[in-house]
Amino acid sequence: MGKGNVPVQGSAAPVPRVAVAVLVEGGRRGGAAAAHVTVEAGDGPLDVTLLAVLPHADNSACTMSAEPLNAAVREAAEGQLAESAAALNARGIATRQVMLRARADPPLSDWAARAGIALILLPGRRRPLRRARSHPAAARLRRAGLNVRVV
Repeated sequence: MGKGNVPVQGSAAPVPRVAVAVLVEGGRRGGAAAAHVTVEAGDGPLDVTLLAVLPHADNSACTMSAEPLNAAVREAAEGQLAESAAALNARGIATRQVMLRARADPPLSDWAARAGIALILLPGRRRPLRRARSHPAAARLRRAGLNVRVV
């Protein structure tokens, strides 16, 4: 500190970046979690990863190729990720996009731990017979020791 408790130029420690993963899904609330990034993670520097977990069909039980189905699912997810990225980029938040294939890629909890994710935002789902909105993956991710918020 300089005279009068004024910080000396260059003496402040850099603010660490917060790694946030946002799960983007199809449906009305699928992209809603992306809108909550700065609210939930704060206004500090963020490393935002938009994430889609894709169902992945294999050919083990079919005589026809599952690739057209997988390609259609991948294309829809790419569109949803691009839409969420455009909304965040318009607010000055840079993003990267990741797609994980269920049963073919590592589980979301393993991926998040390896990627150093500090916070995972999941879109809430309306459950008419229950009061709280939740997400099916929330409890599993919390049991893996990850910081999860359903928005």
